[in-house]
Amino acid sequence: MRITQRTPLLLLSLALFSACGTAPQEKGSDATSGQGPTSGQEIGHGDGPRFDGTYSTVMGERSLYLMRFFPKGNVVLSAGPVDMRESLTSMLTEDAAGEPEIGYYNVPVTRRNDSLFFEVEALRGSISYACLIGEDVLHVLKHSHINGRKAQLEYAFTPDP
Repeated sequence: MRITQRTPLLLLSLALFSACGTAPQEKGSDATSGQGPTSGQEIGHGDGPRFDGTYSTVMGERSLYLMRFFPKGNVVLSAGPVDMRESLTSMLTEDAAGEPEIGYYNVPVTRRNDSLFFEVEALRGSISYACLIGEDVLHVLKHSHINGRKAQLEYAFTPDP
């Protein structure tokens, strides 16, 4: 079942954090190092995320956050000023090395039903993502293990030209 854009974010919070939590990482894995995924599962079946474009959200008026999923089970994330959309989007390639020091990551994704889970290792600690797949939108719960803050975001899908 897909969640529509009208789904209240409170329902999203309850569904993701109560039922699923965040995806466990294998001990000793460098899956969150930003150096590319070491493992992952295929996420390209059924009603999974779209692979023919990017998901994005704008925070404030100037900060753009992008992510692109790949069928083999990884997601590449980048962030920067809104006016750099084209160059940030071009960084979202399946084999991206990632550079955590600039907020650029390539990490494995775990899929459970209509939810996706992944974690990035930032300079000062980890940030976990729990996402519900909607119609051309991802409802995202982002949890910083650095400062304890949680944010509910919607990432809109933009197809490739």
